[in-house]
Amino acid sequence: MNMRRGLLGVLVVGVALAGAGCISTSGHWGVGVWTDNTTQRLAVDTTNLKKIEVDSHNGFVHFTGTTGEAFVVVTKKARGSSAGDAQSAMNALVVFVEPDGAGVQRIGYRWRGIKRPSWGASVSFDIHAPSEIDLIGTTHNGQVNVSGLAGDLAIKTHNGAIKAETTGTKLSAISHNGGIQVKCAARELNLEAHNGSVTADLTACGTVGGRIATHNGGVEITVSDTTSMDFDAATGNGGIRCTAPIQTIEVTKRTLTGTVGEGGERLAVRTHNGSVRVLE
Repeated sequence: MNMRRGLLGVLVVGVALAGAGCISTSGHWGVGVWTDNTTQRLAVDTTNLKKIEVDSHNGFVHFTGTTGEAFVVVTKKARGSSAGDAQSAMNALVVFVEPDGAGVQRIGYRWRGIKRPSWGASVSFDIHAPSEIDLIGTTHNGQVNVSGLAGDLAIKTHNGAIKAETTGTKLSAISHNGGIQVKCAARELNLEAHNGSVTADLTACGTVGGRIATHNGGVEITVSDTTSMDFDAATGNGGIRCTAPIQTIEVTKRTLTGTVGEGGERLAVRTHNGSVRVLE
């Protein structure tokens, strides 16, 4: 009976915390008091701009290619052990857009002075910049959405989905927990989802090669009559279905190799738990 009352007490405390407004009980966000969200707008210097590198630990990253003004809308909040401590964290939170070598602009945040152990932050970046640049981005807990990018893309998130539409020659997208959806004209492709499906629209591609992999989730690829690759697919637990024209070299229950279009570059597709579909 005492043990039961103790467990009930823990449950009551948990419910009280969950309904306490600013108190977060989410594991990766940490327990504490959060400030309200605030936003600010920062200009991006486009003089000789070739690449943007963006990094956020807790927050989304959005990119929109534009021919107009370049800027970043930052959404941020801070965490502390109390309301006053959270406000101190917010006051110490510095977001920046700064040059880092020839033609590179870095976007991110840092702490002013020494960071207290109780502090935390959630910072998201909505970037509007020239389409022709390259984009490198990382976020640990947040989704990534990229549209209108004509340069190369390399993006990674630990917990969040990735959606990207690009016309650059290289596209790399890695998500540890979240699906990946891309539409591209890339020649070099690297898509990897540990827990989530991968959908790749390659109808705008010419010759394309690289790797698509997921540990838990299916893979769906759409090609057109302009798409060319040496296709190599295998699944550990799942089937393979192909309705696109392909010159089959070898096919089994869980593997398929063949040539799409003129071939030329190898595209390896692997999934441990999920099916593979190739559509036209």
